[in-house]
Order: sequence, then C-alpha cells, then structure tokens
Amino acid sequence: MEYREFESKVALESAGLDLLEGAFHAGDPSARAIMLTGGSTPFGVYKALSKKGIKADPGVHVYLSDERYVPLETGDSNFGRMSEMLDALDVKHRYAVDSAVPPAIAASRYANDLQHLLDRKIKLPLGILGLGADGHVAALFHAEQIDRAQGHLAVAVNRPDGMVGISLTPEMLCRVERLVFWVCGPSKADAVDAFLHRPTEIPAGLALADARHIEIWYSPQE
Repeated sequence: MEYREFESKVALESAGLDLLEGAFHAGDPSARAIMLTGGSTPFGVYKALSKKGIKADPGVHVYLSDERYVPLETGDSNFGRMSEMLDALDVKHRYAVDSAVPPAIAASRYANDLQHLLDRKIKLPLGILGLGADGHVAALFHAEQIDRAQGHLAVAVNRPDGMVGISLTPEMLCRVERLVFWVCGPSKADAVDAFLHRPTEIPAGLALADARHIEIWYSPQE
C-alpha cells in the first residue's frame, strides 16, 4: 500500500486531474476499463476534466464502483452527474445501473456487464475510490455485506442513509490493477490511519485484502 499526503485539497485534485487525463487520453487504442466513484473530490476532478477539451481514446470503457438505486436524471445518481464529463470526453462504452428494474435484478444485470468485460479480457488498469469516515468502500459498509458478496461481481445493499445501493464486490474490486483512493478532510484521518495500520478493523481493509495495488492520496484539508 502506498501513501501520499497533499497539503491541500486543490493539490490533490490537480494530481487527480493529471492521473485521469493520462488514463483517458493516453494515445493508446487498446481496450481498457476505468472504474470511477462518486464524492465531492472526484466530481471536482471530473468537472475540471470535462473542460480540458480532450477526447478519450476509443477503447476506453467506464464503470462505477457503486451507485445509488435512483433514476439517472436525479441529483443522487453518480452516473447521471458524471455524464457531462463522459459526454465531453466522448466516451462510447459506459456501464450504468438500471434503476427501472428491482434492485436484485439491477445488480445482476450490472454484474453481467462486468462479466462481459472480464470475458473479453479487457484490461482494468485503474480504479478511483473514496473512503468513508466509517471506513467503508464503494457501498460495502460492514463485514456482513462483504461476506454476502462472495461469489458475485455486484450486489444490492441497504445503505445507512436509507437508500438502496448497487456495489461492486471485493471479487471485482480486487481485479483492478491500481486502486487509488482520493480522501480529504480531518473527519477521514482516523479511517486513513486504520487503513494504513489496522486494515482488518475497517470494511475497506476487509474488502480489499486481496487487492493488487492500493494507493491512498490524502489531504487533511476538507
């Protein structure tokens, strides 16, 4: 696990922008899938990236680490909110959760999309993740959800805020070659410390025990 500390949220966002610009616009025509996440820091980066005037390489696919079970047009939809960036980058291959069907079916269909990527042996070079103050990752908030996710690529979960979520599972998350956490604010300091030194005490550490490579980018600034 690698750790990078940034003096400000602005500095972290700047590094994040460089990371994503290189991932989307590498001049590499080969097929690859980039995992994105929601959250205030990622959406700041997504907005900046949408204004860069670049186009994604044609082989880029985009999928999400987790999604709220809501229509895309609502403000709570991560995918809906990042559509402006995906449109600006002209990303052709996108995988969204279908909220028009029951949650269990939505999770199954999303898992089928992900399995299609795996069956085609499309590379998974990069995934962006957030870390909750309670140590959760994606929409995996406690050990029971992580245990129940075994044997699946995506599952429907009950979130603490009362909403239903669709989350990738450890099996899918750990297939990504490079997982980069963007974490900001003093409220996340304890979770970051636990992840670095006592990972089995928090859901993120339990879920990603078999991850290939993890980086934590942290700024104490909110």
